[in-house]
Amino acid sequence: MVLALVGAAVVYQLFCDPIVGTADNSDYWRVMKQIGVAYPESGHAPLFKNLQRDFVIVPREDVAYLTSQVVLGRIAVQVDRLLAKEGLFDIRVMGLVNSAAYLAALAVFLAAFRRTRPWLRVASAIASLLIFTDVRLVAYFNSFYCESAQLIFLVATVGFALQAADESLAPPARAWRYGGFVISAVLFMFAKTQDLVFFLPLAVIALRLFPSQAPRWRIRGAIAAAFVALFIYGMKSDAYAVTNRVNIDVTLSEEILPHSKDPTADLQELGDGDRANVTFGRIALFYAHHPYRWWKVARRRLHEAFTRTPYGNFEPPLVAESQAFDGFSTWKTDHYPRSLWFWIVAILAYGAALVAKWRLGTAEDRTRSLASAMWVVGCILEFVAIVTFEANGTEKHFFIFNVLVDLVLVTSLVELDRVVELWRALPAAPPATA
Repeated sequence: MVLALVGAAVVYQLFCDPIVGTADNSDYWRVMKQIGVAYPESGHAPLFKNLQRDFVIVPREDVAYLTSQVVLGRIAVQVDRLLAKEGLFDIRVMGLVNSAAYLAALAVFLAAFRRTRPWLRVASAIASLLIFTDVRLVAYFNSFYCESAQLIFLVATVGFALQAADESLAPPARAWRYGGFVISAVLFMFAKTQDLVFFLPLAVIALRLFPSQAPRWRIRGAIAAAFVALFIYGMKSDAYAVTNRVNIDVTLSEEILPHSKDPTADLQELGDGDRANVTFGRIALFYAHHPYRWWKVARRRLHEAFTRTPYGNFEPPLVAESQAFDGFSTWKTDHYPRSLWFWIVAILAYGAALVAKWRLGTAEDRTRSLASAMWVVGCILEFVAIVTFEANGTEKHFFIFNVLVDLVLVTSLVELDRVVELWRALPAAPPATA
């Protein structure tokens, strides 16, 4: 029922006029060139203000930007050949492929709550309806942004991880869920550059979930090595060559130097006085040497979390954002805490609960506790990466961080309920003797 309701809301937004999408901010080309789609010669890119529906099919081009959104885009081009006139591409076909993958990922996520208690199933159903129908997520499907791949593969990864931890499943069932986790985790890691930071939590979860009672350390070692190798490849290769220099220059020009008391000294520390020598590694070392400056940046950036970039949602002549299905995102913008100390205390409290579950629970409880802890680690790493290296359009870059925080809050209900159950099951202390 939840899946059907979410599907109805997605279909209404993406395919019923006026259709909803997300306007181009000049980033569409990273995917469009790789899948062979372009703006028509007589048209133009309605940047920031409006969605455009019609495109043309052109030869593919190589772009040094690796993203799993290209996989979905190329599927959409093939589907378009069956549905549209030859040589033309309708953005709604991209929406069709994205939304089909989205609902499949959501089905995996929802199925993970089948064994929970009734109140938890109801709570997860209500949360899913609020989160997954929100226009601030759905609008990305009618676009060529990589946020669609981020969202789809994150939801699938969390869902497969929750299911693969279920020890009541038969070994073959757990094995194929584990395979789904690994595939979706890799696709999520390579949805956008910033998602590479998830290699560590995903590797830890993959090692813990490995479906075998035998040690098989060689296989586990190979899994760990594979995640490390993928991370190194993403960081060291030219897979993101078209954006790396841009991000460094923007971080310098719009964050570090404008907020510096001595820009010349900072540039000397960062690049020996030459902007061309500045690297991501040197930016990280700079903040390590000046932690208070990073803290100040983090406090500013947190005020840009839990909101969104106000790109237009509609086709011309409408110039506005859709107000339908935006209740949850609007509530988040108005009410989610934006104090670093609040979130630090919340993380420590939740960590204490997970430690208690680890100590009191079964092997399955320990697996779920570790996975839940790793999702929190993922939130922290994503936040740190955005604060440190993304000085422009931060609201947009917080997109998947915002979603993961919501998913952690939903899964934390299950974790905390289990902690309470284990605590109540503890034997009562014997009465004191005189």
